[in-house]
Amino acid sequence: MAFALRGGNTRLAPRRTHPQRHGDAPRITTEARLGQSRYGTLRPEIHISDAPGRRGGDRERSESSREVLARLYECAARVVRALGDQPWAVQVDLQGETCGVVFLELLHGDPAEAREAMSLLESVVAAQRGA
Repeated sequence: MAFALRGGNTRLAPRRTHPQRHGDAPRITTEARLGQSRYGTLRPEIHISDAPGRRGGDRERSESSREVLARLYECAARVVRALGDQPWAVQVDLQGETCGVVFLELLHGDPAEAREAMSLLESVVAAQRGA
C-alpha cells in the first residue's frame, strides 16, 4: 500500500497502486509510492522488485538480481531526464538481492513539493509502462 497526500492536507492517506509488470521481465514489478525517510520526511520513490515466491536456484537469483539492478538504473535515468529544472537529487538504493528503490531527495520536503514529485514519478512509471 502506498501513501498519498490528499487536498491541502499534510496527513498521509493510503492509496492503492497497481504494480507494473514488464514484458521482457514479467517477474519485475514497479510502483510509485510516497514513503518516508528514516528522519520522517516525505520521500517520493519508485519501488522495483522481483515477484515473491518466484525464486529458484542460485542462477535464477543471480539473474533476477541483475534484472532488478538494471531496472533500477534504467528508471533512475528516466527520472533524471524528466527532472528538468527541479533541484531534487535522484538516489538509488538496492535493498537486498531482488528489490530496490529510486527516490527523490526533496529540497524543502513540504507536502506541496512531495505532491509535485509524486506526479513526476507517476508519469515516469506510466511512460515506462508504455515503452
